[in-house]
Amino acid sequence: GMDWEALNLLVEVEQKNQNPIALLIKKLVLEQDEMILSLPNTLSDNDENAHIKVTISLQESAHGNARKMFAKYRAFKEKSQKTLEASTKALQAAEANAQRQLVDAQKKGKTPTLFQAARKLQWFEKFHWFITSDNYLVLGGR
Repeated sequence: GMDWEALNLLVEVEQKNQNPIALLIKKLVLEQDEMILSLPNTLSDNDENAHIKVTISLQESAHGNARKMFAKYRAFKEKSQKTLEASTKALQAAEANAQRQLVDAQKKGKTPTLFQAARKLQWFEKFHWFITSDNYLVLGGR
């Protein structure tokens, strides 16, 4: 193989010579056997100079890299779908809870609240006391 520094130098020289393939290479990460490509974004309508950075494994074939990227895309799509469903469900639950609280507050507002008059304490209630099964009052000290 080729020395890493020599490979980096070769890519730089080819980029200066406007080699279209070399211009796609954004960075070589040879320590991790990866290369970062800057590919034109054909899906973007707003900017013609928009590029997407794609990490390619040098150990995988083109098919292997495509399979990995598609698996990441599928996992991201499923995750975003689940997030959307969960947020919709949470929003509906919050709306239902708010509606229920509003109805409860309106019901409480319409019903008059009844206050019981506090009863007068008996003379013995300042002591420890209880009533026996024979209906005798038993008093203890404070």
